[in-house]
Amino acid sequence: MGIDKQDFQHGAALAAIVKDHRFTSLNKASERYGHYLVNDDRYVFVKYCTKPSRVQYQFTFSAEEKQSIAQFRGQKHAYVVLVCGEVAVAELTVAQLEQLTDGDDSARQSTVYIVAQPGRSLRARSAGAELRHAIPRNGFPGLVLAGC
Repeated sequence: MGIDKQDFQHGAALAAIVKDHRFTSLNKASERYGHYLVNDDRYVFVKYCTKPSRVQYQFTFSAEEKQSIAQFRGQKHAYVVLVCGEVAVAELTVAQLEQLTDGDDSARQSTVYIVAQPGRSLRARSAGAELRHAIPRNGFPGLVLAGC
Protein backbone atom coordinates (compact mmCIF):
# COMPACT_ATOMS: atom_id res chain seq x y z
CA MET A 1 0.00 0.00 0.00
CA GLY A 2 1.37 3.39 -0.97
CA ILE A 3 1.11 6.38 1.33
CA ASP A 4 -0.27 9.62 -0.11
CA LYS A 5 1.61 12.88 0.42
CA GLN A 6 -1.56 14.40 1.87
CA ASP A 7 -1.63 11.70 4.55
CA PHE A 8 1.87 12.71 5.65
CA GLN A 9 0.90 16.38 5.77
CA HIS A 10 -2.33 15.76 7.66
CA GLY A 11 -0.42 13.40 9.94
CA ALA A 12 1.87 16.23 11.02
CA ALA A 13 -1.10 18.23 12.28
CA LEU A 14 -2.94 15.26 13.77
CA ALA A 15 0.17 13.98 15.58
CA ALA A 16 0.58 17.35 17.32
CA ILE A 17 -3.04 17.21 18.44
CA VAL A 18 -2.79 13.62 19.67
CA LYS A 19 0.41 14.33 21.66
CA ASP A 20 -1.25 17.14 23.62
CA HIS A 21 -2.41 16.23 27.13
CA ARG A 22 -5.87 17.73 26.43
CA PHE A 23 -6.55 15.29 23.57
CA THR A 24 -9.13 12.54 24.14
CA SER A 25 -10.50 11.42 20.76
CA LEU A 26 -10.23 11.81 16.99
CA ASN A 27 -12.91 10.90 14.46
CA LYS A 28 -13.93 11.71 10.91
CA ALA A 29 -16.40 14.58 11.03
CA SER A 30 -17.81 14.03 7.53
CA GLU A 31 -17.06 12.27 4.28
CA ARG A 32 -14.84 15.20 3.24
CA TYR A 33 -11.14 14.37 3.38
CA GLY A 34 -9.37 16.48 5.98
CA HIS A 35 -12.45 17.14 8.13
CA TYR A 36 -11.99 15.78 11.65
CA LEU A 37 -13.81 15.86 14.96
CA VAL A 38 -11.45 16.26 17.91
CA ASN A 39 -12.55 15.56 21.50
CA ASP A 40 -16.17 15.15 20.35
CA ASP A 41 -16.72 18.93 20.10
CA ARG A 42 -14.01 20.51 17.90
CA TYR A 43 -14.31 20.60 14.13
CA VAL A 44 -10.98 20.75 12.33
CA PHE A 45 -10.45 21.23 8.58
CA VAL A 46 -6.87 20.42 7.54
CA LYS A 47 -5.23 21.67 4.33
CA TYR A 48 -1.59 21.55 3.32
CA CYS A 49 0.88 23.22 1.00
CA THR A 50 4.31 21.72 0.42
CA LYS A 51 5.88 24.20 -1.98
CA PRO A 52 6.21 27.77 -0.79
CA SER A 53 6.75 30.70 -3.07
CA ARG A 54 9.72 32.22 -1.22
CA VAL A 55 8.45 32.26 2.38
CA GLN A 56 4.76 32.22 1.50
CA TYR A 57 2.48 29.17 1.48
CA GLN A 58 -0.63 29.32 -0.70
CA PHE A 59 -3.89 27.60 0.27
CA THR A 60 -6.71 27.63 -2.26
CA PHE A 61 -10.24 27.06 -1.03
CA SER A 62 -12.74 25.93 -3.64
CA ALA A 63 -16.33 27.17 -3.48
CA GLU A 64 -17.35 23.71 -2.23
CA GLU A 65 -14.74 23.77 0.55
CA LYS A 66 -15.82 27.24 1.63
CA GLN A 67 -19.45 26.14 1.74
CA SER A 68 -18.53 23.09 3.85
CA ILE A 69 -16.57 25.26 6.28
CA ALA A 70 -19.27 27.96 6.34
CA GLN A 71 -21.71 25.40 7.75
CA PHE A 72 -19.74 25.74 10.99
CA ARG A 73 -20.06 29.52 11.13
CA GLY A 74 -20.99 30.43 14.67
CA GLN A 75 -19.71 27.16 16.14
CA LYS A 76 -17.59 27.86 19.17
CA HIS A 77 -14.94 25.29 18.21
CA ALA A 78 -14.42 25.18 14.44
CA TYR A 79 -10.93 25.62 13.01
CA VAL A 80 -8.97 25.57 9.79
CA VAL A 81 -5.49 24.09 10.19
CA LEU A 82 -2.97 25.00 7.49
CA VAL A 83 0.13 22.80 7.26
CA CYS A 84 3.03 24.76 5.77
CA GLY A 85 5.25 21.97 4.47
CA GLU A 86 7.79 20.93 7.06
CA VAL A 87 8.03 24.46 8.48
CA ALA A 88 4.94 25.26 10.56
CA VAL A 89 1.26 24.67 11.24
CA ALA A 90 -1.11 27.65 11.39
CA GLU A 91 -4.53 27.41 12.99
CA LEU A 92 -7.35 29.82 12.20
CA THR A 93 -10.90 30.05 13.46
CA VAL A 94 -13.65 29.83 10.86
CA ALA A 95 -14.33 33.52 11.53
CA GLN A 96 -10.70 34.39 10.74
CA LEU A 97 -10.86 32.40 7.51
CA GLU A 98 -14.03 34.23 6.54
CA GLN A 99 -12.36 37.55 7.33
CA LEU A 100 -9.58 36.65 4.89
CA THR A 101 -12.02 35.49 2.21
CA ASP A 102 -14.57 38.26 2.91
CA GLY A 103 -17.04 35.60 4.02
CA ASP A 104 -17.30 34.80 0.33
CA ASP A 105 -18.83 31.36 -0.13
CA SER A 106 -19.79 32.10 -3.72
CA ALA A 107 -18.88 29.98 -6.71
CA ARG A 108 -15.41 31.50 -6.78
CA GLN A 109 -12.38 30.02 -5.11
CA SER A 110 -10.40 32.02 -2.57
CA THR A 111 -6.72 31.97 -1.72
CA VAL A 112 -5.14 32.44 1.69
CA TYR A 113 -1.41 32.89 2.21
CA ILE A 114 0.62 32.05 5.28
CA VAL A 115 3.87 34.00 5.42
CA ALA A 116 6.52 32.00 7.30
CA GLN A 117 9.66 34.09 7.51
CA PRO A 118 12.47 32.30 9.36
CA GLY A 119 12.55 33.05 13.07
CA ARG A 120 9.34 35.10 13.00
CA SER A 121 5.70 34.48 13.83
CA LEU A 122 3.40 33.47 10.99
CA ARG A 123 1.19 35.98 9.20
CA ALA A 124 -2.08 35.17 7.43
CA ARG A 125 -3.27 37.23 4.49
CA SER A 126 -5.28 37.16 1.30
CA ALA A 127 -5.54 39.47 -1.69
CA GLY A 128 -7.96 41.73 0.20
CA ALA A 129 -7.17 41.31 3.89
CA GLU A 130 -4.59 40.46 6.52
CA LEU A 131 -5.10 39.22 10.06
CA ARG A 132 -4.00 41.86 12.55
CA HIS A 133 -2.39 39.41 14.93
CA ALA A 134 0.54 37.18 14.16
CA ILE A 135 0.21 33.42 14.61
CA PRO A 136 2.82 31.98 16.98
CA ARG A 137 4.94 29.27 15.36
CA ASN A 138 4.71 27.17 18.51
CA GLY A 139 1.01 27.87 19.09
CA PHE A 140 -0.47 24.79 17.43
CA PRO A 141 -2.59 23.00 18.66
CA GLY A 142 -3.21 25.52 21.43
CA LEU A 143 -6.19 27.22 19.83
CA VAL A 144 -7.85 23.97 18.78
CA LEU A 145 -7.55 22.43 22.25
CA ALA A 146 -8.02 25.58 24.36
CA GLY A 147 -10.55 25.13 27.13
CA CYS A 148 -10.40 21.33 27.10
